[in-house]
Parts: sequence; structure tokens; C-alpha cells
Amino acid sequence: MKKYAGMIVGGMAFTMAALSGCGQNVKVETTAAAVQTQTAAAETKADESKTDESKPTEGVTWKFSCFDAEGTPYVEAYKAMWDRVEEETGGKIKVEIYDLGQLGNESDLLSMLQTGGIDAAQIGASLLAGYDDAFNVGDLPFIFDSYEHADRFAKTPEAEEMYAKLEDDGLKMYYMGIIGYRQPNLVKKVINSPDDFKGLKWRVMDSPIQIKTMEALGANPMIVAYSEIYSALDTGVVDAWMNDGVAFKNLSIAEVAPYYTDMPLFASTQTCIVSKKSLDALDEETRNTVESILKEDLPGVVKAGWDQNKAGLEDLKANAFKEYSVVEDTAPYLEKVQGVYDDLVKDYPDCQKYIDAINSVR
Repeated sequence: MKKYAGMIVGGMAFTMAALSGCGQNVKVETTAAAVQTQTAAAETKADESKTDESKPTEGVTWKFSCFDAEGTPYVEAYKAMWDRVEEETGGKIKVEIYDLGQLGNESDLLSMLQTGGIDAAQIGASLLAGYDDAFNVGDLPFIFDSYEHADRFAKTPEAEEMYAKLEDDGLKMYYMGIIGYRQPNLVKKVINSPDDFKGLKWRVMDSPIQIKTMEALGANPMIVAYSEIYSALDTGVVDAWMNDGVAFKNLSIAEVAPYYTDMPLFASTQTCIVSKKSLDALDEETRNTVESILKEDLPGVVKAGWDQNKAGLEDLKANAFKEYSVVEDTAPYLEKVQGVYDDLVKDYPDCQKYIDAINSVR
């Protein structure tokens, strides 16, 4: 059986974004000494992992990081995948699951994955734009129509090409899907037309694409820390923001912003990244088994996150939000934000190929 690490109470304080990993970085405050200790440990593990591929793998323990809590459908789906890894490798690999962001924020996790300090992690795919420009396309407004649309793209040759771009950075990726949308949540009204965005003080992440999108829609984007969103909405610092149902529920957001609009404004893209160093330390048979399971099971894992988020939104609409609306036709909104697409392709011409591939399976 795999071990769930307990909550770290002392020495590391953290503020969670939406527990589903909905595109927000989980902020972790550590001392300089703690960071140095983590780095040294990662380097030591990386050195120890350099093994002869012909030598059979025995007694390997992997650490997997996720941001949801034990017992949620998303984490349970991940647990089932790692249980399968343990079973089908004959116990050669044991997997410890660290939930609730115990091992650090996503940026730190990516660094540890590169060194082999941890072995696998749930990651918001938008962060991967820091490694290759192609991943910017997942942040574009209205880019994916549904879970199924994103799933179709994730299995195209173009998507496979995107995954392969990360290998030179020591990261292995097999699938990218969406667990929901970052959707409008407002203090005083719902969104029924593009004009309803005009003049609103709109909280955004520190993301050029989000900022340009809100400007194109006529809102006034404001960068506000995730931990300050409830207060900012309550005191009128901002009029609106966007996130998914899990984030709304975790923040009890309906208390201060009771108006919700169902529209696929920004997709919350998710993936599982595996350390290339950790994989390379396995014998060929074990490595092939692990990779085969990940390719087969990750679409279902992400679907569990999608279903969890959808169920949460239905509960909020029935029991918490004062009013909600549904945008059936996104064309008028998409027309207003076309310049965001144009600017991205101008800055990163290769992105056009991936946008075309997404549109081809729409």
C-alpha cells in the first residue's frame, strides 16, 4: 500500500490556491536554509539514481505531489493510477502521495523534477510556457470548447510534439487535459454580453494573456494575490475575477461575489510531469511499464478532475450563488479577443501550428 504523508504543521507554511490546481501557483514560504537543504537532497538523490539500465530495478520509492486533498475524486484517480504502477511493476516501485501541496509550489516542483529530487507531480500546464513557448496556447481565451475537445487535441501529433519539447529540460509529459474553466464570478451582476465587461475592475493573474484578454473585453485588469481575493471582492478593490468551481468553494466566494457566469473563458489545463532522471534510473522493462500506464490512465485521471469540478459548480449554483447565467454563443466574445491570438502568434510564430491543430479537432 502507498503511504499518504501527513500534513506538515511546522517549518513550512503554505497558502493553497484552488485545491484542484486550477492554474494558480500554491505559495510556499520556506527559509533559505530549508531551500538549500531541499536542493542538496535533490542533488544527492539525482547522483544516486544514475544506475546501469541493465540492472533490475528493485525497491524504488517515488514521491508524487498533488494539490487536492486525500479522498477527493481527483486524488483518488491518481491513487488508482499509482496503485496500478505498483502492481504491474511487481512492487519494484512504491509511490508515496503527498497531497495539499506539501512538497512546494509548482515552480519549485518543476525544478525538483529536473534534478530528480521528486519523481512526479500534478502541474498546471500553463507553467510549462516557461520551458517552451508552445504551451502559451493553452492559456488563450476560449481555446477549448470542452473536456472532449481538449482530449482530442491531446492525442494529436502536434500535442505529442509539444510534450517532447520538454525532454531536454529533464521533464517527461504524456498528456494534457482540462479540469474545468476559469469562469467569471462577480460582485453585482452576471455576464450576458461582451458589454457587461466594460469598466469592471477585474482581478487577473500576473499573466500577459489574461491581462490583454480583459483589456480587449473592456475590463480594467488588476493583479491581486490569490490570498487577498476574498477581501478584495468584499471591499470593492475589484468587482470580479475568474476561476473554477473548486476555487469558488474553497474560498466560500459566494459570500462576497454571488454572481456566476458559465462560459469557457480560460481553460484550466492540467498535466502530470515525471522526472526524466527518475525514469532513466529504471531498467528498461520497468520504465516501459510505467510509461505505458501513464499514457493509458492520465486521460481518465484528468476526467475525474473535470467531473469533480463540474459537480462542485452544480452544488454552488443550487445552494450558494444568488444568480448565474450561461453563455451559449461565444462568437461575440471571441471576436473581441482575436487580437490576443494575433499578438501571441506575432511573438511566437510556431504557436500558429498548435492553434490550427486545436481548431482542426474542434
